[in-house]
Amino acid sequence: MRRDDRESQIVELLEYDLEAAFVQLYSLYGKLLLGVAYRYVADLDISQDILQESMMKAFYKIDSYHHVKKGGLLAWLKRIVINESLNYLNSFNVRMMSSYEEETINSISDEDSSDDVAFINKIDINVLSGLIAELPEGYRVVLNMYAIEGYSHREIAAILGIKEGSASSRYHRAKQELIRRVERWKKEREQTKGVIGKKP
Repeated sequence: MRRDDRESQIVELLEYDLEAAFVQLYSLYGKLLLGVAYRYVADLDISQDILQESMMKAFYKIDSYHHVKKGGLLAWLKRIVINESLNYLNSFNVRMMSSYEEETINSISDEDSSDDVAFINKIDINVLSGLIAELPEGYRVVLNMYAIEGYSHREIAAILGIKEGSASSRYHRAKQELIRRVERWKKEREQTKGVIGKKP
């Protein structure tokens, strides 16, 4: 069965058979959506709770999907998961950025460097995901929203309640911090290889 056909089937099930719809949703998108939540909150247990809550929201908001349908079912579900992740961070007053972190990371150019992008793209996706998860909350959230989810700086600013310039600045600082961590990871890996290579 094609993915579009499965999506249509799931949407129909959401209207009258929640349990069956959940089974289908988890089978088709569960792992991917769990990964979306984890990128924001960096905690597997909390991510699973967010995913479950998002599935419930999808059931209660199915009418809004019929009206929007922008990007299909997956895009709609991802928006719900992202909103739930941000709600979690906000509801527990998770500190998005300490003054020390803001002051110690220098601002960089407003444009993405092709060299930076190429450098990051060489890293294994699982390693990169782990490094992103270790970023401070404020950096991790903005990096995910802009670089991965495709939100504009204006949209990010509106969602997070900050200035557009702050959203842009925070993203570029997040990217620079990620590059530093990638460089450190590569250096440590090379050192480990060197030690292993010297063993008799």
